[in-house]
Amino acid sequence: MAKTFERDGTQYLAGLLRERYLDKATSFRDYLVKTKIARGLDPFLLKIFGESQFSGTAISKADFVSELLHDELKIDSWLFIRERLRELAYLTDRRHTEEYAFDVCLGWVVEEMFTRVIRDQSGDENAVELVGIDSDREIQPLNIRAKADFKVVKMDEEVLVDLSVDYFGTWEKNGWMDLKPGKIGHFLSGDLDYVLGFDVKHQKLYLVGPKDIEGIEAVPNTAMGGINTVRVPIYNPIALSDLWDSLWSHG
Repeated sequence: MAKTFERDGTQYLAGLLRERYLDKATSFRDYLVKTKIARGLDPFLLKIFGESQFSGTAISKADFVSELLHDELKIDSWLFIRERLRELAYLTDRRHTEEYAFDVCLGWVVEEMFTRVIRDQSGDENAVELVGIDSDREIQPLNIRAKADFKVVKMDEEVLVDLSVDYFGTWEKNGWMDLKPGKIGHFLSGDLDYVLGFDVKHQKLYLVGPKDIEGIEAVPNTAMGGINTVRVPIYNPIALSDLWDSLWSHG
């Protein structure tokens, strides 16, 4: 249940998120620390966002995302979410507005982690480019999915990669990763080369390409509202340290 409190003369709202959302943030923070990508979540947010602010506001992106991922929102931040997403109720699929914003922001941070890993491993700052619909990192009432999250470039070659994240170990439990019809269609049209599956709980990565779904029939998925999904077996994880090389050798 939401409650208000005061810190350093500023009013906050806490308890807006259900526990499973905080578990996502904790799991990702633990991954950052264990892999030594960052000393913690907040230092990483400062690296990503610096002093940038949301358009038309004085709201710091780093502070805002930190507040959201810790479930302690300044009143101004909460009002900002409500204003930007006030017409989004029909798109949030059982999530509260703040939970939708949480997923958007945590998604940004995970994407930024992988872009930094790819740049470091390639030795080229231009090796990866964000191409998703929200690559400008603005809170906006859009629920449109781009065909890929980022484009990775090597010499005159490029691959388009979409990120899929499992925070709770569902893939490991089931033995497969579910791919929705949209991703399958993007594979078939050539608009997507890989899905990068990130099992945060078990700290595993999976790279799935069009060849990995050949011959697999789509089946109804009750957990996803009965839509047909392709269950891709997961049995060959790649190491984070091998990500760059794997993007060019997976086949």
